[in-house]
Amino acid sequence: LPLLDGDRSTFCLTSGAEACSYTADHFALVIQFLVLGGALLTALLSINSITDLKLPAGEFWFLLLSSAAGAALLPAARDLATLVIALEVASLPAFALVGLRRGDRLSSEAALKFFLSSVTATAVMLLGVSFVYAATGSLHLTQIAEGLTHVDPRLHVLAQAGVALTLVGFAFKTAAVPFHFWVPDTYVGAPLPVAAYLSVVGKAVGFSGLILVTVVAFPSYGRVWGPALAVLAALTMTAGNVAALRQRPDRTHSAVRLLAWSSVAQAG
Repeated sequence: LPLLDGDRSTFCLTSGAEACSYTADHFALVIQFLVLGGALLTALLSINSITDLKLPAGEFWFLLLSSAAGAALLPAARDLATLVIALEVASLPAFALVGLRRGDRLSSEAALKFFLSSVTATAVMLLGVSFVYAATGSLHLTQIAEGLTHVDPRLHVLAQAGVALTLVGFAFKTAAVPFHFWVPDTYVGAPLPVAAYLSVVGKAVGFSGLILVTVVAFPSYGRVWGPALAVLAALTMTAGNVAALRQRPDRTHSAVRLLAWSSVAQAG
């Protein structure tokens, strides 16, 4: 709340360039309020679930707060290294939260699928980040935007590949097709409050990261990421709605699967 009176930045470069790693502007604060609100609602939903499902309470609250801390850090991050770290701090505790029902096969399967697909997306994203760094010589978003306007012609393809691959990690978090396969099984296997947390906070993290890298870091490469995001949006809306229509009411967990596919379509 004290930060609402104006933009503040920290961890800034001392070389004279206007580049900082953390900025508390109005965009960051709005997303942080959304994340904290989602975490609070999850906490309220979890009070009875922890007892009913016999979840380990200490581990649950620690993991939930850790994930919320990473999700709150991400919208204020202004360099790619901090963005990746925030994304992982938000994601890693979520894997454990999904698989917290000990002895439950569905929960373990959901956590494993979520983990493997997330690790793959993160690896691809880190490859893209390294390509962008190689082409521009910086990890700060504002300096990347400046560097991409006059890339060495020999590194032009490398920069384009880096821009495309960097978007993969955030496409995974928003459950965009074809990075959506983890969603139905994860929502079914996770405790209900955790599924609700992933559907709200996970989307907020993914979209805030997408906005930062596209609008702040890659505006000059709009011709690369613009059509790519348009195709992803169309595929995601189509696949999510078609899969939701195919859910049969006589199947177990069909309501949760319907909501999971609906969230994929809404992300599109």
